[in-house]
Amino acid sequence: MPHQSHEFSVLTPAQSRAGRALLGITQADLAKAAGIDRTVVVRFEGELMTTRPASLESLVQAFRYLGVQFMENEDFLVVQLQKRSLDPNGTPS
Repeated sequence: MPHQSHEFSVLTPAQSRAGRALLGITQADLAKAAGIDRTVVVRFEGELMTTRPASLESLVQAFRYLGVQFMENEDFLVVQLQKRSLDPNGTPS
């Protein structure tokens, strides 16, 4: 029987790194898209600090806007990129 997937509610540092890799963007690009300071992304992805829920929500919203979705099922955490074109700055076109 196929596993049902649903949207993942908590962003992990590894998912953030994977999402950026799919998009080909830097930590600074992600921070700008999320409207937060780059050091928040650096520390979050490096697992150097606990990140405020509001900052995590900003990151998730930025990823959604850029076409990245985080899903989970019983066996997997999935990071997927919506098929669409991005301009050189990583902005959906």
